[in-house]
Amino acid sequence: SGRIGSWERVLSTDEVIWDQCLVDLYGFDRLGHPATYQDWRAQVHADDIDWVEAANQALMDDNIPYDVEFRVWRGDGSLGWIRSSALVNRDAFGRPVSIIGIN
Repeated sequence: SGRIGSWERVLSTDEVIWDQCLVDLYGFDRLGHPATYQDWRAQVHADDIDWVEAANQALMDDNIPYDVEFRVWRGDGSLGWIRSSALVNRDAFGRPVSIIGIN
């Protein structure tokens, strides 16, 4: 649809903060609780989740840019493509603290 949404994943708690655009896209408002990383994971197409998570891990481990396009199940039940780019925030010791991204 051309809309851009933002998110932040706090790694210590695995909490994810979604903006309203992504809540609407994924249909997270129907969950009855704040959407988690696992809720998002369930929306990613099964054939894509392994390499999407590998790209996420490469960002955290080696600072390899996270810029991926993958299939997701939307809140309306349709399957679509989404592009996601993200950066990792690190503490003073270089450890990943959070990931901030856009879809």
